[in-house]
Amino acid sequence: ADMWRTLGFLFAGVAAIFLYTKQIIKPGVLYVVLILLTAIDLVGVGKRYLNDDNFVDAADYQTAYTDYNADIQIKRDPSFFRVLNLAFGNGNGFQVSIGNTFNDAITSYKHNAIGGYSPAKLGVFEDLKNREILKNIQAWAANPQAKDSFQVLNMLNMKYVIIPDQKDPKQTVAVLNPYALGNCWLVKEIKYVDNADEEMNTLDSIDPAKTVVIDQSFKSKIPFEPVYDSLAYINFIKNDNDSITYNFNSSTNQFAVFSEMYYSKGWHAYIDGNETDYCKVDYALRGLAIPAGKHIIEFKFDSKFIDFGENLAKIANIIAWCFLLFSAFMIWRNWKKDRKDPS
Repeated sequence: ADMWRTLGFLFAGVAAIFLYTKQIIKPGVLYVVLILLTAIDLVGVGKRYLNDDNFVDAADYQTAYTDYNADIQIKRDPSFFRVLNLAFGNGNGFQVSIGNTFNDAITSYKHNAIGGYSPAKLGVFEDLKNREILKNIQAWAANPQAKDSFQVLNMLNMKYVIIPDQKDPKQTVAVLNPYALGNCWLVKEIKYVDNADEEMNTLDSIDPAKTVVIDQSFKSKIPFEPVYDSLAYINFIKNDNDSITYNFNSSTNQFAVFSEMYYSKGWHAYIDGNETDYCKVDYALRGLAIPAGKHIIEFKFDSKFIDFGENLAKIANIIAWCFLLFSAFMIWRNWKKDRKDPS
């Protein structure tokens, strides 16, 4: 159908140009015909994707962003954590749905969410989701008290789970997960494995609060083994868009795990302002060896690729403006020349 439609527009356009070349129609008529054909084509195709059904009343639109009891409860907590949403529906009723957890964006609009939808997906997180997270969600739903069965959710700092309220199906309730490991923690031992598959499989058999799993390929970035210190601590201070800050203190060398996705294409680690190596741990998270003492730990996002793109855009803008100014100057010069020499 689109083929015949396209041929129709092409025939009409060519016919209009032909009539113009034969001087049957004037240029103004040709312009009007071509503009109308283009507009009819664009509007016709556009209405397939944006039509009357896509427009709703403001009140109906705001309904999707309504805070339910679970949202109100979670927003009272000032700490930094993640939320897992298993309740989907609207004010007329909610049901548990694991499938929608990773195809919904409203939860991420309201909270820091483990789920949510994005067309751009990190491979390590997709692997973790398909092999561990979905399995952990089912384990939590079966028994929220069996913390050993949803270790990955704990290391992802899942502090609350949103589920339908059994007393009021039109509302939701937030269930506290007391086993969430927080934004960062210090481990007692490092377990090295030979490859990514072994790293993933080992997550089922360790306590991530005490043991971290690391691929052998990152061993060179870890200069020492952690030494237990009962008074050692690392605390989360703040999380800005491109910077995360922690406070650390220990009398011995330690190894810290950070509940943030490992992404070496822009995120850099700093100890007291000095850049240092960090590594991928527990298949998808960040890990850092920290020497004894008091330190400020920072992760900052600074991508050379983004900087290159921004600089390239600035140069292109400067060239475009120079071209426009040059064109305006040439038009002005020719106009002035024509005034002096009308012939």
